[in-house]
Amino acid sequence: MIFEHYFVPNRAMTACNFIALASLILQVFCLQLYLHFVPLNEGAIASRIYFAFFAASYGVQGLMLALGLFYRRHDLTLRGRRSGVRELLSRTGLVAGRILGNAYAVTNNLAKIYVQAGKNQQILVANLPNSIFVFAIVGSFIGIVLAVIALRFIPTLREASGLGRTAPAD
Repeated sequence: MIFEHYFVPNRAMTACNFIALASLILQVFCLQLYLHFVPLNEGAIASRIYFAFFAASYGVQGLMLALGLFYRRHDLTLRGRRSGVRELLSRTGLVAGRILGNAYAVTNNLAKIYVQAGKNQQILVANLPNSIFVFAIVGSFIGIVLAVIALRFIPTLREASGLGRTAPAD
């Protein structure tokens, strides 16, 4: 969506694109670290690093979206502007939630997930900080609510029909 409607090939957006790609690569590397350290019951730190790069990757994509909305503001249709603002605020809420959850995460709030491997043996397959998921859900919800409010009350983003009001008769 960003490249189809909002990308402008300039230095700032190209730099953001490469930063987002680097964050994505580091995110995959941290996922491999996580999978390596979970059986040792040390996956919480690796998951926090993973979600930090997740937030960085989505944050830079959100920055690219904001820059694209700014640079192409005169070229976009009302529908394109509304869609971009909705996506930007939703993404911002998700990123803010991940950052807050990651900052709040402590080793006491881990969700440990075990798999039964035999009669008397369980294998730890995941230990994730709960706060990262809780804050991400709350942040996404807040971002969606902010998007609805922005689309309803910012004049340049309102529907041409006046949000359901009927036009006066001639």
